[in-house]
Amino acid sequence: MAPVWVVEEGEYSDYRVVGVFSSKENAQLIADAVNAPREGGFVMPAAWQRTKPAGTVATIHLMPPSADRGDKRSVTPAGFARAVFEANHRKAQVA
Repeated sequence: MAPVWVVEEGEYSDYRVVGVFSSKENAQLIADAVNAPREGGFVMPAAWQRTKPAGTVATIHLMPPSADRGDKRSVTPAGFARAVFEANHRKAQVA
């Protein structure tokens, strides 16, 4: 049986197979097109899991009511803005 390459996107209920290809090159072309920034929008960074840094505690959902609670909850998490930039910024590659 010849090998195939599968392009997929999403997670859980949002998961879908975009296509199945007989060449890695064709699969990569489609994957690049799927990951390209959309007109008027942006691509969310890929989800990944890592271990929680030492000393980190859950604060957002445990925050008590206060006058500035909304401001505190709306702070962008550390590293999120950089991850969105990197997901949307095309990097030059040397072939």
